[in-house]
Amino acid sequence: MPTNITKQAVKRYIETLQADIYDVALIYYKKDEKPKIRLSYTAEQLIRSVGFLKAKNAEGYHIYGRPEGLKYILLDDIKHEKLLELAKLKPCLLIETSPRNYQAWLKLSFDPEDYQYSLDIGRELQQMLDADQGAVSPRQVGRLPGYTNRKQQYRNPDGKYPFVILRKYQNRESSFHPRGGRAKNLVGKGRKIELKRYSMSEVDFAIACQMIREGRSDFDIESRLLQNLSGRNKGRCYISTTIRKAREAIKR
Repeated sequence: MPTNITKQAVKRYIETLQADIYDVALIYYKKDEKPKIRLSYTAEQLIRSVGFLKAKNAEGYHIYGRPEGLKYILLDDIKHEKLLELAKLKPCLLIETSPRNYQAWLKLSFDPEDYQYSLDIGRELQQMLDADQGAVSPRQVGRLPGYTNRKQQYRNPDGKYPFVILRKYQNRESSFHPRGGRAKNLVGKGRKIELKRYSMSEVDFAIACQMIREGRSDFDIESRLLQNLSGRNKGRCYISTTIRKAREAIKR
């Protein structure tokens, strides 16, 4: 694949994920022979490094990366027959890593409050799609598109390796809500909200959805959500975004 095509694939990857920093890992196809190389790039630096990464790929290194942030969920080893089910979750990236085998990136509509919660979400999605249970860590890297998969079982008779292909890309948030969005059912008059399994951001979202169903105005919803922000580093922009996303979700 010519360098300009690889660069185009990487640009689309970056433009879709919209992260500030990308963690990149170079792993030699014979892991014991050479040490892993770990790099951290801004979007601009990653674009400028395409040629360098192609050269390392040609030497035998697998090229992996991930956006920094707990809202980015990687699903690995997705089988072709699971793609329709995956599509319902609105992934932002679909990458074919080997023939009829895929990785997907989902961009959550909220920021999980800690590593463990992001991990729990990844595990729930992995179980839904029968993906690789060993690849759900919020630190797990996925293959970068435009480079070759250097696993020996995929080597062609002519000695060439298959390219990692960016099949679909769209800058969007996933429709997925943890545990089927059951937090919505916990909101009601005179009832307490169970917080053990849900982040405060999810509870805010659930309250907004319930109040929209009740026909309440944005002013009423904002006044209610302001009560939840004591001691939290959130502002009015956060509230307006929560209300907007809740209205979008109710329309769907």
